[in-house]
Amino acid sequence: MAGPIAWAIDLIGPSTPGPTSAASGATPPAEPEPRADDATRPGVVTSSSSQKKDRRTNRRPPVSRGSISRAAAQPPLPDWLATCDTTPAETSEPNGLIADSNLCELPTDGLHLRGDAAQAWWRLSESYHREFDEPLCMTDAYRSLDAQQRLSAAKPGLAARPGTSNHGWGVAIDLCGGAESFGTDEYTWLLANAIDTGWTNPTWAQQGGSKPEPWHWEYSAGAEDPNPP
Repeated sequence: MAGPIAWAIDLIGPSTPGPTSAASGATPPAEPEPRADDATRPGVVTSSSSQKKDRRTNRRPPVSRGSISRAAAQPPLPDWLATCDTTPAETSEPNGLIADSNLCELPTDGLHLRGDAAQAWWRLSESYHREFDEPLCMTDAYRSLDAQQRLSAAKPGLAARPGTSNHGWGVAIDLCGGAESFGTDEYTWLLANAIDTGWTNPTWAQQGGSKPEPWHWEYSAGAEDPNPP
């Protein structure tokens, strides 16, 4: 597949009145005031308890500032994503040998991802743009087997063994623009919020991990929305 190769290290009515006598024409008696013990009597619902129930039903969960929420209104899918199959699915094709037709081309220098990962990347990128007023910078995504072999030869012991990289499955990205360094506002925000869209900086890649790589992020469908509403 054509596309840039970054040499980064890989590793959401009133009550019905009771019957009245038409013959008498008498005005029906006013509703009795609720008794003090009505709230504890089975089957009796007072107006105040009904209002409280309505308020509980209509109340929305709080949303933290800067976080990504499924409850938040999402813009319509962009044209480039609407043409992709975003159904979560693993391919039967070998790592690094996935056909272009089974990947989704991103509007970022021709980079590609698996369809569901591409949709999650778009959600993350949209939220990142709202937070920092700039697009999410990315240097690498899907990586062909040939590209992984060249990288492994250039970075022996650092790059993943060809045929095993998550880049070769189309579910890993390498970031830039501040996100490639520990302690920056960009990295700190991503570490706290990217999980809402299924993206994580793996434990081994975090500060203090076996191979610290703040720029390397991986997508897992099971990681998305760990506490759904």
